[in-house]
Amino acid sequence: MIILMSGIFAMFVGLVLVVRYSMHKEFENNALATAEAPSEGSSETASEASSEVSLPASSEPAKEEEEVVTPVPEKSTDTLPPSQRQQAAAEEAAKEPSEAPEESDPAVIYEDILSFYQEQLENGWTSPEDASELWYWGETPVSADIAGYEFRDMNGDGTPELLLSIKDESPYDSMIYDFYTCIDGEVRHLFSCEEKSTWYLLENNELLFYTSDSDKTAKLARYKLDETGEFVAQEVLIHDGDTWTDHDEFYTKEVGNDPNYHDKDLPNKMSAVMHDTANAIYDHLTEKRIPLELTMFAA
Repeated sequence: MIILMSGIFAMFVGLVLVVRYSMHKEFENNALATAEAPSEGSSETASEASSEVSLPASSEPAKEEEEVVTPVPEKSTDTLPPSQRQQAAAEEAAKEPSEAPEESDPAVIYEDILSFYQEQLENGWTSPEDASELWYWGETPVSADIAGYEFRDMNGDGTPELLLSIKDESPYDSMIYDFYTCIDGEVRHLFSCEEKSTWYLLENNELLFYTSDSDKTAKLARYKLDETGEFVAQEVLIHDGDTWTDHDEFYTKEVGNDPNYHDKDLPNKMSAVMHDTANAIYDHLTEKRIPLELTMFAA
């Protein structure tokens, strides 16, 4: 009986141990499954997140990076030395449009010419080749107190010419000693008076050329200045001043656009006129002379 009871008890104990072992094993499996579940979930979430933000390379072309240019501040010319400031100013002036308006102030246009005459008048004439001999011809050279100049637009181009002469109370105060013009920004010296070849200012901004020979034959030509800086003859007279002469005298107004017409072989191109007619034409031309309105150098 005791042996039977011991066997039953042993069987009971063994059954209990098997049950406990099974329960413990199931608990461990559940704990392990619980511990691995978040890791797997995180992996799936990260994979999904990665699939959302990661696009195939061919789905959208990569944009080129725009080059950012940082402007360089310009240097102020106020901080430069004078020589560099002048150079900078010249460079800026060179950038200006080439069609900038030309200088129209005659005092600026003829500044160098006026300075030359001022110096000659004050310091004594040196017989310059580019000025009339009348300035220094004779015993007493012209001084600044009787010499002057006038700006007058002779051809209507908007840029006045420069006329230089002396102040005189005689009809000769309309004589122009030297005459300058400015064409396309270039100053040109068009004529100087000589002892026997003189120029005068006429009405209507015209000019009279007068020259005489030893036989008292005079040649007169009325001119207009055109926009190219050429003198265009309007009428020409070859006249003998003697009242008793039998010489032929000639006159024409058919001169055309021929500058310096008085230098040509005129009689072959002109019509013979009677002496009384020539005298009337001579008076008509010379009476048109008007005085210059001079600004004196000594003012």
